[in-house]
Amino acid sequence: MRCRVPLLLTIRINQMYFISHGYLETANKTWIHKMVSELLKKDDVNVVTVDWIGGSGPTYTQAVSNIRQVGVMTAHLIKMLMEEGGVNPEKIQLIGHSLGSHLFGYVGHKMKEFGARIGRITGMDPADPQFDGTDPMVRLDPEDAPFVDIIHTDTRPFVSGGFGLAASIGHIDVYPNGG
Repeated sequence: MRCRVPLLLTIRINQMYFISHGYLETANKTWIHKMVSELLKKDDVNVVTVDWIGGSGPTYTQAVSNIRQVGVMTAHLIKMLMEEGGVNPEKIQLIGHSLGSHLFGYVGHKMKEFGARIGRITGMDPADPQFDGTDPMVRLDPEDAPFVDIIHTDTRPFVSGGFGLAASIGHIDVYPNGG
């Protein structure tokens, strides 16, 4: 396989972060720009934003279906970076919000199929609708990486306007202000 992104392969990569938005969002959001800026203040890091705005809607059900494909595509990018650029997958952290959390669960699952493990996956308010009580294969879970940490801030029931998953799905689950 020939590398289609040779510039990425000329950069010395130590720690690498991937950030993903959720439903009906884009990587061009203020919170993502701020996160990228803060991460780049660390020594020797690279940050990739996964912008899947073309698949994050129009309906929620369609977006849920699309995260599997975007996850597989992202996993193939990481595999290429490993094979062509010597990236160590243990030095990769995936940070996803809402549906982006589960998208990165697919990445972690696919990387295991490739014989590699992503070092860490952080889920910020993993989406609840269509994921509560589902098989771990279709959502983020502790088997997707050696360390999975979850921040729950929107765990009210969906019928009350909550969108975040209340269930503990990481190695560490934090519920600031009760979730």
